[in-house]
Amino acid sequence: MAVLQVEKLPAELQMEETRVQIASMIKEVRTMADGMKLQDAQDKLVNPQNMLEEVAEQFNPMVGMLRTELLELLKVLKTPETYQWYGRPSALSSETSHDRQQHHFASRGSGDIETVSQMFATDGHVSGAGQDFP
Repeated sequence: MAVLQVEKLPAELQMEETRVQIASMIKEVRTMADGMKLQDAQDKLVNPQNMLEEVAEQFNPMVGMLRTELLELLKVLKTPETYQWYGRPSALSSETSHDRQQHHFASRGSGDIETVSQMFATDGHVSGAGQDFP
C-alpha cells in the first residue's frame, strides 16, 4: 500500500488515512498470527501504535478506539489458544467493520475524490476489536 503524506490532508481525511493504514497493518498481524508467528505479530503492532501517537495531538475519538483495538489484539496474541479462541474471531469481525467504515466514509463525498480513491486503493482491512478473555 502506498503511504500518503498524511500531514498534508485535511484533519478528517488524515484520521481516516491513519485508520486505513492501521487496519491494513492489523490484517498483516492476523496473517502472521494465523501462521503461529505470534511474536512477529506482536512486534508488528509497534508501528500502528506509533502512528496513533502522531495523530493524537489532534483530539479525535477514533484515536482512542483504534488504540484500544491494538491493545486488545496484543493481549490475545500472547498464546496460540487465546489467539484462536478470541483474537482471530475478533479480528475477522473487525475486518468487516473497517470495510463498512471505509465504504461509509467514501460514500459521504468527503474531500477530494482523487484523494479518497487513493486512500481506498487497498485489498481490504482488518482490526482487532476488544473482547474480554480469561
